[in-house]
Amino acid sequence: MAEVLPYAAVSWTQYVLDVGDEFVSYNLKRLNLETEVWDVIATIEDIETTDWLDYLAFPGSNSYRLTVTVDRLGAIIESDPDEVTGVEFEWRGLRTHEIQDASEWVSLQASTVQQRVEQGQTYRLAAGRRHETLFAGPLMARTLRLELIPEDLRDPVTVTALERLLDRQYTAGAVLCVRWGARPGARYIVQIDGGIDEALSGGLGRPSLPLRRVAMPEGWA
Repeated sequence: MAEVLPYAAVSWTQYVLDVGDEFVSYNLKRLNLETEVWDVIATIEDIETTDWLDYLAFPGSNSYRLTVTVDRLGAIIESDPDEVTGVEFEWRGLRTHEIQDASEWVSLQASTVQQRVEQGQTYRLAAGRRHETLFAGPLMARTLRLELIPEDLRDPVTVTALERLLDRQYTAGAVLCVRWGARPGARYIVQIDGGIDEALSGGLGRPSLPLRRVAMPEGWA
């Protein structure tokens, strides 16, 4: 069976309009497992569309809610949320793909996944002091580093695919999603930080992928 990009298939029943109402949109929301906020992940303006493939779903179980917006004699009204179901399947390894275009993706096998929190810090000479003093900033940078399983350089499929994602960051402003199937909730919105590190040994490439987590609201793409 060919590899596919994992997703959650979300479905609901078509909304029945009251007399005089005009349909505006379905508003699909997913519970963000990191912030515990219900993010709007899709706004669907076709009343006959009753499903959605969620390529940004968290590994493991996800919770969804659906509201309906209607135009009632010029007044825009949003319904109370209803719980809806999202059917997923399990997978192993990591998948990295563009948020804007989920067809641009690559499957990875990593020996380790490391996460680091970095605080903005500088050392400066304060007045009257002989030694530098640490000045800490309010911003926190969260980075990931994937130590990938060695690839044969004669057929560098993974490295080539990652180089394409690097190019897409430049040409299309690509933002990436990394999901780790073996760990529930492990989903990261990132960009490749700098490039791909390769240590060559015995004809094998041992690439390391540095990633920097970035902010992106759900539904932005």
